[in-house]
Amino acid sequence: MVFLWDIRIVRCFEPVIEFNCIDRIVSTTKIHAIHIALTSVDICMIVTVGFWGENHAPRSLLLDSCKIYRILEPTKFEVAKFHSVYTVGDKLGEGSFAAVYKATRRRCHETPEGSRPTFVAVKSFKKGRFSQNPGLLPSLVEEIGILMSLEVHPCVIKIESVFNEPRYINLVLEYVSGGDLFDLVIKKGQLCESDTRFIFFQLFAGIKFLHERQIAHCDLKPENVLVVDVDTLRVKITDFGLAKTVSSQNPALHDQCGTLAYVAPEVLDPGKNFSKSCDLWSLGVMLYVCLGGVLPFSEETNLSAMKEKILNGKYSYDDECWRPVSDQAKDLMDRLLTVDPITRIGVGDARVRSVSCHC
Repeated sequence: MVFLWDIRIVRCFEPVIEFNCIDRIVSTTKIHAIHIALTSVDICMIVTVGFWGENHAPRSLLLDSCKIYRILEPTKFEVAKFHSVYTVGDKLGEGSFAAVYKATRRRCHETPEGSRPTFVAVKSFKKGRFSQNPGLLPSLVEEIGILMSLEVHPCVIKIESVFNEPRYINLVLEYVSGGDLFDLVIKKGQLCESDTRFIFFQLFAGIKFLHERQIAHCDLKPENVLVVDVDTLRVKITDFGLAKTVSSQNPALHDQCGTLAYVAPEVLDPGKNFSKSCDLWSLGVMLYVCLGGVLPFSEETNLSAMKEKILNGKYSYDDECWRPVSDQAKDLMDRLLTVDPITRIGVGDARVRSVSCHC
């Protein structure tokens, strides 16, 4: 049975300057660890580690074949009791590998008013599916590691805790009640430019925050943007299941990921690496969807034709819906939907900032 633990470790020999070790962890006991995700770099580090077995407490880890770390916390590895803390309510949604529920913190676990919200969202993974999909557990550990590494940001969903149950792994997340951006576009048909500008002001801020921390989301789409308040149009980026951490030594990403209609051309080319710039392309597709109410690249019955359009960056503003959209907005979309990632607009580009300053 697979368990995930948050552990605090310290380097035995010298202060840690840099640490970047993914999928290369060996325990000094006979627990077979499969993944490690760094959440802070210091002499002491907090990591998330996945291994098989319960009630084991290794006292040290051999990382990267030469660096030995001593485990400080926890002194005992115990399975958390999620249902003693939360009461699960309605299902909010379900994907291929996880279901999301609304939950309420039990009264005995409530804290003083204003310190923690009563309602939370619980993303629940069934452990039985790990054996069916070997890549699921490393992806989950990566998601947990990324979420736990982030400081609080108003445009990024916040993780509260992780519960490791015998049959499930439950991620307790910030609860957002306004649905998602996809629902909003479907309801309105298309969004006006002023509303879209404010939404993308927040999305650019959230992605800039992630990219500065060397995190590529890799699955940006309207369904992964939660609407905090429909009236004020406050939004938060969510679902880090495909997110990747990059480094200055290895800034390229390799694994194809994302939702076809929103993925960048370089992601579709198996012979190419890609970078954080793939998120900017996805934002360009989302901007097109919000302003026009349709996808820029869409072939419902012919996926190969759709891929060809994406690879060549073929889209248009010919439909009547584009007449009221400003040239400034179209120019921003064109620069986001640039096939060459090197010349594609960056999140810190002046044009992105110019959109933000109009909000």
